[in-house]
Amino acid sequence: MNIKPIILSLACCLCCATGAAQTGQWRDYPAYYEPKQIQQSSASSVFVLASGALYQYNPQDESIRTYSKVNGLSDCGISHIAWSKQARRLLIVYTNANMDLLTEQGDCFSLSDLYRKSTTLDKTINNLWLTGTEALVATGFGVVAVDVEKGLITHTYNLGHNIRYVARVTEATATKNFRPGIYAMDDKWVTYYGVDSLSLENPQNWSIHGSDMKIYQADKTDWNTWIEQVRTLKPGGPKYNNFGVMKFLRGRLLTADNGSTVNGDLYLPAVPQEYNPETDEWLIYEELPDSLRDDMRAIDVMDITEDPLTPGHVYASNRSALVEYQDGKILRRLTPHNTAALIWRLDSTQAERHDRNLRVETICYDQQGQLWMLNSSAGSMSLGRGNQLLMLDRQGQWHDYSQALPKTEDDVSLRSMTFDSRGLIWFNNMHWINPQTYCFNPETGKLLKTIGNDVVNEDGATLTDYYRQCLAEDMQGNVWIGTSAGPVQVDAEFCRPDVADVPYLTQVKVARNDGSGLADYLMSGASVTAICIDGAGRKWLGTGGAGIYLISADCQTQIEHFTQDNSPLISDNIRALSLDNATGMLYIGTDLGLCSYHTDATTANQQMSGNQLVAYPNPVTPEYTGLITITGFTLDADVKILNAAGRLIAQGRSNGGTFTWDGRDSHGRRVASGVYMVAAATSEGQKGAVGKIAIVR
Repeated sequence: MNIKPIILSLACCLCCATGAAQTGQWRDYPAYYEPKQIQQSSASSVFVLASGALYQYNPQDESIRTYSKVNGLSDCGISHIAWSKQARRLLIVYTNANMDLLTEQGDCFSLSDLYRKSTTLDKTINNLWLTGTEALVATGFGVVAVDVEKGLITHTYNLGHNIRYVARVTEATATKNFRPGIYAMDDKWVTYYGVDSLSLENPQNWSIHGSDMKIYQADKTDWNTWIEQVRTLKPGGPKYNNFGVMKFLRGRLLTADNGSTVNGDLYLPAVPQEYNPETDEWLIYEELPDSLRDDMRAIDVMDITEDPLTPGHVYASNRSALVEYQDGKILRRLTPHNTAALIWRLDSTQAERHDRNLRVETICYDQQGQLWMLNSSAGSMSLGRGNQLLMLDRQGQWHDYSQALPKTEDDVSLRSMTFDSRGLIWFNNMHWINPQTYCFNPETGKLLKTIGNDVVNEDGATLTDYYRQCLAEDMQGNVWIGTSAGPVQVDAEFCRPDVADVPYLTQVKVARNDGSGLADYLMSGASVTAICIDGAGRKWLGTGGAGIYLISADCQTQIEHFTQDNSPLISDNIRALSLDNATGMLYIGTDLGLCSYHTDATTANQQMSGNQLVAYPNPVTPEYTGLITITGFTLDADVKILNAAGRLIAQGRSNGGTFTWDGRDSHGRRVASGVYMVAAATSEGQKGAVGKIAIVR
């Protein structure tokens, strides 16, 4: 390696960032806005289930402790909790039928037998009833009895009905109408009664009791005692757990629910959210006026974007309007009533209800600060205008390019608007009847390319996909399309503005390397819902049901595959991905909420010098066992770790601008205390940089 070092004194060690997140670290960001259940366990402990997440409040010192899959729980998406005074444990039930047992001290024990059991029965948990150390669980097939103290399932009663409520009557609580035993009501309001002296595993030993709901009225003492106090608490987090759109801009994560999904509508309040990682705080945008809260059109934020020339100036689109914000406050609401350029989409089946949708499903700023938007199916019931492509310039004037779009009026869902490095606009029709990808040239005002679902790959084989779900440009200028049949690539040579036709879509081949000379298409058949390109040119691909893949820049190596079973990933259903390339933080939006993963790649520097290199932690203290992360390198820099005597300890290449070292030598042994030199050069061996890391064992 030809290094031209910048020699540093011992005092000029690598800049340290001791507060930086550790490479490989996971975190989640659950919402706590809507309290659902409250269970007081002692004078100093109150458990609160809110928005599917759990926290513990100490009334004595007013402290709050949050719980999640990342910091101890086995799952996420909590549906019910119940505290057993006798067992001194909190039973936690998840929406997927998983269960945990949690102590006041935060010790968590998994109870996953029902979740893991292979069965065709409906394991959905609808309700709980706790008596002493026994919890009765109402499921989609019957009742499950849990010993909370021992942490095991003691009985399973398959009643063949969807049990909505369950209760136990003891000798002490028995009345004239309710004898001791188990009562279970199904979704047809029929109550079944079982007495413990019989074998209740046999459905024949249950009798029909009636449909009296009185027995199922749960004790609301803790709720009534604490709800007013709980509403004043601020455990932090977002307002909701739906993250269909995420954009990391100006050091902040802008999020929207993107409420119209492939599987249906979410009908969420039209409220954008913004996360600032520097302060670890959420900004919940101003809600629409009270007069609109009952309006079915004022729901679901479809997309969000920020003005590149004015910090904090944001537009968000919902079902009925474009809403303009400044620092989270509403400036104005643009609708077809006050903006002639916008056209309603009116569903004929709902015409009498005036339930109209604007359907602006994607918006994006260009580098000149001009706002572009696509209004899907704007003309299906309104003036026959067809789809709309509009631009709002810096002077507030609208420019209409709709004539360039296809005239299809139905079965259209135009999304994923993206500017590439050539200044061209790419977007998808996500609708399954007519999935297509388009490329529009703003300079000419013309539609440049239309890529349908009847194209072939580079081998001439017909590609069949039903959804075009995302778009991203890689570092080589190729445009990637995430489809329901896997990722495909528009080669850079076909992306140029002087090329109108795309003769084929590339399905990248991955060599088997087994001596056969054969290869397989990259992730063929996977439903790719989100794509991010990191600072090293690697591809992060989110899927619908299979978690996240990290693929090397040359697409020949699967570096990582994270699922909810092998990692703290909170769900395998990925809805959106967004990267902070300055820090390497990957934000992952799922159907169950938001989490993040600190990757080992950042945007590469154009040049390298010792005072640009940042290492964390530095110094490395005895208790630290994670990766040592160094940033500030040029792309694919050659990095060597040397000891004080100049002996080579470790070496490798940077991922974008980042290099990680595990603190071990080439034989896998932890290095001794001392000062270690980081020597780096560009991939061509020029313009080196040198820094130092202190290690204390």
